Formats: sequence, structure tokens, C-alpha cells
Amino acid sequence: MSIKQVDVLVTGTLVALGFVQLVSAPPDHPQAAALLTLGMTMPLLVRRTWPLPVVVVSGAAATTYAFAIEPNPPFAGFLALVVMAYSVGRFSGAVATVAGLVCIAAAVVGTSVTQPTAPFEWIYPIVYFFGAFAVGRFVRARSGRLAVETDTRVRDAVVDERGRIARELHDVVAHGLGVMVLHAEAADELLGSDPEAARRSLRQVQRSGREAIGELTLLLGLLRETDPREGHEPQPMLAQLPDLVREFESSGREVALTVDGDMGGVPTGIQLTVYRVVQEALTNAAKHSLARRVEVAVAAGDRQVLATVADDGPVRSGAAGAGHGLVGMRERAALYGGSVDASRAGSGFRVRLAVPLP
Repeated sequence: MSIKQVDVLVTGTLVALGFVQLVSAPPDHPQAAALLTLGMTMPLLVRRTWPLPVVVVSGAAATTYAFAIEPNPPFAGFLALVVMAYSVGRFSGAVATVAGLVCIAAAVVGTSVTQPTAPFEWIYPIVYFFGAFAVGRFVRARSGRLAVETDTRVRDAVVDERGRIARELHDVVAHGLGVMVLHAEAADELLGSDPEAARRSLRQVQRSGREAIGELTLLLGLLRETDPREGHEPQPMLAQLPDLVREFESSGREVALTVDGDMGGVPTGIQLTVYRVVQEALTNAAKHSLARRVEVAVAAGDRQVLATVADDGPVRSGAAGAGHGLVGMRERAALYGGSVDASRAGSGFRVRLAVPLP
């Protein structure tokens, strides 16, 4: 249920409660009482967007009801004012908060002076309304801290993932440029027609390749922190997807793998990106889902590579942690102009990667 639906449900419930009270115990001037009851409850629909105007309208309606109809406003109006006091604390800035407190105090005084109460009984509205305001302020402060912490974790995850991407790109690009240099040197010796022009051209390729390797090594070395314990195994490609699936199946889940198209024509860096996204999606399915079956589909077309990982199970209870696997997926896809979409699909979860081919 969305936040908007919750507000509609709460507002509708309080409106219905207010009219039930008016019907069961009709006051003087029932039409005016009905309008003022709506004035106390209906503003709840926009309490998150305009908390200060809402508390002004609702407080004015309650005060008018107390003076013009009867001393005790409907119970639904009282509950609405409590919710609005909370909303002022939760959703208002500093200036609006002060103005909201003044409005709440005015409404408390306005509705209380019409009732023959003992001096001590003034404590009750103070506790109700200002207590609700204090709870809203506390939730606002806590939400702010959580937002800062979440933003920090996301930034850290992005930095970590970029470091990992830098290491892998270094291996991929350095290998490709190294092969280019070797082939150029071989061609330098084998080409027979117009050998001088060929030598000049190929020697430029050699120099460019070596300079590119040096620049890439320097720049990517600044992006990563070298761990001497890290190995130098070849980076996985799409040809290793069946091995990845078998490893995942050892956890007791069934995996259906479908590969379409010529994967050999996909650039090395994009192959690595697709592999890592599929790997992360399978890992998430194992950690956070109760799925028994996962479908993996990879297709290489003329213009793009598509990869989809879809499971059939609900989210595991208590498994929604602070991991940032999706952040890493999107970072990898964005590197090649691609995108990652993650959403619920039926009872399960689906991750879809699309990367354009150069």
C-alpha cells in the first residue's frame, strides 16, 4: 500500500467516524457541524505536502466548532488534530515548525476555554498535541540521520565497485592493446608490398599502443588500491556462464540458462559486464529470495546485449539488508551506456540488463 493510499484510508476512516458521531448524537446546526467536521478531517489528505496550512485549517475548524456548535468537537476531529500535530513536527522546516506550534497552541486554547475544566486538566491537550509534535520531530531527525547514512553507504559502494571495475578494465584493455602491439610487430616483418609505408604506419600503431598501455596503467592505478593478495586469473567471459550456473545450482536451486546469438562477437569488456551482472543477480536470489527456480536469458543482437535474471520466490523474511548490489550493477552498465532495471515480477524478482553494442 502506497503512502497516498494510507492517507486516503486514514482520512476516510476519520470522516466516517465523525459523521457516525454526528448521526448518533445530532448537535445543534447539523449542517454547519458536518462542514466543520470535514474541515477538521479532510486536510489530512495533503498533510505531508502542506503540513502548516493543514494544521491552520483544521485548528480553525475545531476552534469554530467549539465556539459555534458545542464545546466538545467530534472525536474524529480530535484524532485529526493529533495526526496534524505529528505532521507539523515530521514534515515542516524550522520556520514552519514555529508557526505550526503557535497554531497548535491557539487551537488548544480555543477549544479548551469553552469547556468547564479544572486547571490540571489543561495538561491533557498539552500531552496529546505537543507529544504528537515531539514524536514527529524525533522521527524527522532520525529519518535525516538514516538518509545521510544510506547516502554514505551508497557512495562507498560506488567507490568500491569503481575500484573493482578499474582493476578488471585494466586487465581487459591492457590485454587487448598488448595483442595489438604484437600483431603490429608481426605485420611489420611480414608485409611485402610498399614496405616502407607499412613500416611507418605499423610503427605508429606500436608507439600508440605502448603509450596507451602506459597511460591506462597510470590512470587506472590511481583509481584502485592494489591488494598484493589478489590473483591475476583471467576475467570471466560469457562462455563461463554454464560454470556459474552449475555453481549456483549447488545451493539447491534450479537454474534454466538460455543463450542466444553470437557471443564471440561481443566485446570483451561488455562480456565481463554481463557476466558480473548475472553473477550479482544470482547471488541476490540466493541471499534474499525463497525462490526454487531462476531463469537466466542472455541474447546478443545486432545492436545490443540483453540479459535477464528472474526468480519465482518471495523475499526472504529479514533479508532486506543494506547491500548495494544494484548500485554496482548500474555502475557497470552505465560504463558502456547501458541500463539495469530491477523490479518485482509476479511473486518473484527480475533484473534486466541492456547494453548497446558499439
